[in-house]
Amino acid sequence: MATTPAGRAERARTQQRSTGTEKLARRTAPGSAGAALAGYLRTQSAELLALDSAVRRDEPDSVHRMRVCCRRLRSALTAGQRLLHAGRVGALAEELRWLGQVLGTARDAEATGERLAAGCAALPAAADPQRLAELVAARFRRRYAEAYRQVGEVLDGERYLGLLDEVARLADRPPLRGRARRGRAELERLLRGEQRRTDRRMRAALAQPVGPARDEALHAARKAAKRARFTAELAGPGAAGLARRMRALQEALGGYQDAITAEHLLPVLAAQAQSEGEPAFGYGVLFAAQRPTAAAALADAAPAWRRARRRGLTRLG
Repeated sequence: MATTPAGRAERARTQQRSTGTEKLARRTAPGSAGAALAGYLRTQSAELLALDSAVRRDEPDSVHRMRVCCRRLRSALTAGQRLLHAGRVGALAEELRWLGQVLGTARDAEATGERLAAGCAALPAAADPQRLAELVAARFRRRYAEAYRQVGEVLDGERYLGLLDEVARLADRPPLRGRARRGRAELERLLRGEQRRTDRRMRAALAQPVGPARDEALHAARKAAKRARFTAELAGPGAAGLARRMRALQEALGGYQDAITAEHLLPVLAAQAQSEGEPAFGYGVLFAAQRPTAAAALADAAPAWRRARRRGLTRLG
């Protein structure tokens, strides 16, 4: 009996699935770069799904953790683009960026409020530090509540649910290229690329004169250090030293960024306080403290950068 067109089509699809499964198995063989990337994607996919309910319940630090998970996933897709069919993951990387930005509005309100309220403890008595800390905390709680409401709306939307579906599919069958079969040398190549990228951005930032352009360049260097750190996590325990040093650099640059952001924000907060009949003197004292804080953080970044750029850190095993 002749095979029907429908039967031939189904047989072709079965063969295609079988071939795809065999290719994926070869590209995720133990010790391969593909195995490291696929494992990292599975871990972060599971974390994102687990955090969904935590964020919906507004559990402490859940928004921050989901934001970091988005960044880890996106870093894996961008830093690991040599191992992936880019056309199949580019849209997902942009969707992860979008979700991270939504979460970031809430997280920034939370973190900035905590930082400024804590900073009030060092103010002189004339600034009434306890009262100012209470006012600052209340103001940023309101900001967080509004941003969190928007997060809730996003988590109930079709765009977010579609993103979760895509992340789950990615973790189940990552679109790995043939070079993902390669082993340690390929991972080391990825690590060197991220280390050099961070180094270039730091050099470019510090070559800028003091001002907004340098602040933006240092922020870009911080993001590069963060991506390098996540790539080192992806590579496994052998890259733990690079991950630690990139994290130290990221945190030092983060301290600088936080102080600069607060310096721009505090005059706005002072004007709002005055318009609402609140004392504004303490905001001015907080403002004056930001530039020295930023300078100290940048001074910490210099040795952190030197330690993070050492060549031996990208060798595995």
